[in-house]
Amino acid sequence: MKNSQPYGNKRRSSFELIHGNSSKPPKSPKMISADTSAILDAIRDLKNELNDKIDNKFDSLKRDLTKEISILSSQLNELKDRININEVHQTKVDRKLEVQDDSVERIQIEMGKMNLILHGVPFTQDENKELLISRIENIFSDVYGLNNELLVNDAIRLGKSTSEYPNKPVKIYFKQIAGRNLVWNNKEKLVQPYPDMILKDDVPKVTRIKRAKNWITQHNSTRGNKNHSQLI
Repeated sequence: MKNSQPYGNKRRSSFELIHGNSSKPPKSPKMISADTSAILDAIRDLKNELNDKIDNKFDSLKRDLTKEISILSSQLNELKDRININEVHQTKVDRKLEVQDDSVERIQIEMGKMNLILHGVPFTQDENKELLISRIENIFSDVYGLNNELLVNDAIRLGKSTSEYPNKPVKIYFKQIAGRNLVWNNKEKLVQPYPDMILKDDVPKVTRIKRAKNWITQHNSTRGNKNHSQLI
């Protein structure tokens, strides 16, 4: 005898056996594909929109930076031009100052051609201008046998004598260039009776510095040549 189903129970369909008691059937593969495609399209559209915004922002920043760089470059070139102008101006000023310095030096040399500087004249506490001039005249009389009344016009100490350096140099002003040149050209005669005294021409400090530098250069060059010849 066949078993009959209980009263009220319906036979379940194959759909219910597979999908349960849901009243709505699942979406077909075609419906799922359509929804996915729409979502992907929306994502692509959003991506393109974001890319466009990023590109536009980047282009705007690039334009702003390019403009700023151009302005800075122009300002830098202007600053360089000003610096070059200042350097040219400074060079011209330096040349003018060198010319002026040379002119002053030449004038001082010309003014000093009537003078000589005598080092080593002993200083005494009772010394005054007349006594100093008389002392210089006696020295020249002993050495050169000259008429001192026609020779020395004036004499002054260069600086104040101190306990450490009492015998400051004496600048001698001659009445005539001939008398000055006679003393200068025979300055070696002064060494014999007065070995502590030295005569020097009256030139400005800058000239003395130039002479010292030239002497050092020549001395080093001569010594180098001697050393080189010894090596050979």
